[in-house]
Amino acid sequence: MHRVRWVCVLAFAAAVAGAMVLPQTAGNPSAPGGAADIRAQLLQEFGRLKIKAKGKPKTLPFDAVDKRLQALATRHAELAAVQAAAGAPAAPLQLTFAELFAPNRDDCFIALSNTVIRLMPESALADLTIYAPDAQPVGTFSNTYTYSRTAASSYTLHFFQYRTPDGRLSKTGPDLLLDRFRARWADVRDRVCLSLPATE
Repeated sequence: MHRVRWVCVLAFAAAVAGAMVLPQTAGNPSAPGGAADIRAQLLQEFGRLKIKAKGKPKTLPFDAVDKRLQALATRHAELAAVQAAAGAPAAPLQLTFAELFAPNRDDCFIALSNTVIRLMPESALADLTIYAPDAQPVGTFSNTYTYSRTAASSYTLHFFQYRTPDGRLSKTGPDLLLDRFRARWADVRDRVCLSLPATE
């Protein structure tokens, strides 16, 4: 009887000791090497933003889209820094529009703002039909480029060129893009809208 009790006590002690040596990151998605990686944590924290298309033609508000993408990029940098400090560099991250946004309708447009162009990989814009604010197609995406200015405050803006139906290349800068050029949601929903590099 005493032997059985001692066996039970030893088994319990072993179980407790095993639990005590479990990694502190287990089940903690915010800790480096935790059960959820940075991608999973970002999707858990932010989810899909329910967003209503407005105006005519129906377009997702560019300021709301920009704010969401910038917030995700900032949060990614924070999480990546934590992993890098722990000796576990973060891998490159790519997320699609459909993973981050949930429009109230599919037949809408999304503005190709400076922020969107900056965060989208150029390959994700390939062959994309570009529309004017009146929903008329003006051409097909060609390439991105930047415009930098050094004054009291220095900044760099990201723009793009598109090829018109008659074959000419047309630049979109240097004025802010805002919602001057758009793409159909159906054309971009499965394309990468957020591409962030690996950390060292």
